[in-house]
Amino acid sequence: MYRALSGGAIRIRATFSETVNLAKKYGFAGVEVNLREVAEIGAEKAKAMLEQAGLRGAGCGLPVNYKEDEAAYKKDMAEFSSLADIAASIGCTRINTYIWPCSETLTFKENFRLHVRRLAPVAEILADRDCRLGLEFLGPRSIRKGARYDFIYNMDAMLGLCAALGTDNTGLLLDCWHWQMAGHSVADLLKLQDSDIVYVHVNDAPVGLSSDEVVDTVRHLPGETGVIEIAGFMGALERVGYSGPVVVEPFSERLKTLTPDQAVKETAASLAKIWKW
Repeated sequence: MYRALSGGAIRIRATFSETVNLAKKYGFAGVEVNLREVAEIGAEKAKAMLEQAGLRGAGCGLPVNYKEDEAAYKKDMAEFSSLADIAASIGCTRINTYIWPCSETLTFKENFRLHVRRLAPVAEILADRDCRLGLEFLGPRSIRKGARYDFIYNMDAMLGLCAALGTDNTGLLLDCWHWQMAGHSVADLLKLQDSDIVYVHVNDAPVGLSSDEVVDTVRHLPGETGVIEIAGFMGALERVGYSGPVVVEPFSERLKTLTPDQAVKETAASLAKIWKW
């Protein structure tokens, strides 16, 4: 596994070029990219910038709106193949999205069928380009509280959705926050293989709040509060041979007040605190 920087995850405002420079300056091995921004820059230019900095294209968000109406989904799918070509051309082979864990209108079975119908074509397009699709479960009960129907909110159910897509290029976007809030343990992680994990997020949680009480977007830098069992989480990833990027996603209001340089410096320092390999 290796350290990767996501500017969006730490809420800095920086161009692709600025993010690449900051990642290089503070010792990251990869950067998360925005495929639409890379399309505007030009794939060859973006690839050259990454290579010159000695960085990998660690991953990117899935640029397909599969959560809402059919028209929006079809519109995005019409241009997804070209964006997937761009991702593959710059070596950005891990494309990720989160799955909302509840619904007001769809039962579990109906929601499952919808996700398979819409995400299977996405996975197939990525498979044709030797790219992978990572799916993130959202663990806190507070997100589902009051919803009419529960959907996928833990590791096993998400792996079930991955299997149902019918390709061998899908796996988990594994966030230590959601892992712990869903009630998972280190033992659960040790059941996985590298092929089960596409992407990893690390962070920490506020002190004194349960899974029923946390606000999903209020977090801390990894190792900052000690609430998340980050040593066990990272150690398990090492033991199962995880080979992909590790990205800090703290949703920190404090980081937003810093300059991009200061925010990336603190992010790198937080990773250094939890990195033992």
